[in-house]
Amino acid sequence: MTQPQRLAKMNALGDDAHSEHQWTYALLPGCVLSVHLDGATGPRPAVHVPLMGAAVKVSADRASDAFNVDIFPSAPADHDEVTVLQATQWADAVGMARVLRFVEMGCSHDK
Repeated sequence: MTQPQRLAKMNALGDDAHSEHQWTYALLPGCVLSVHLDGATGPRPAVHVPLMGAAVKVSADRASDAFNVDIFPSAPADHDEVTVLQATQWADAVGMARVLRFVEMGCSHDK
């Protein structure tokens, strides 16, 4: 799978994973993920998170009856933790976490 194919998969998951949120993604130079969220309160400003060396965690959010995919950057970043997907299905959240790992690995191969 190529990086454009991985991003397409991420955007498909971001579009379908939750009825109240639409997540879109772009990969910026330096393996920085740009995350855009259009939710119930409208669009939010994009968040940029470096992927190299970052930790990815999937967790249950009982308050919203959903599963969150969070990135914890290892390098200094604007945020200590960034939620990059909220999904109603566990499989979608785990799928996103896996694709994120492959995007990071693809970045290290592109160097």
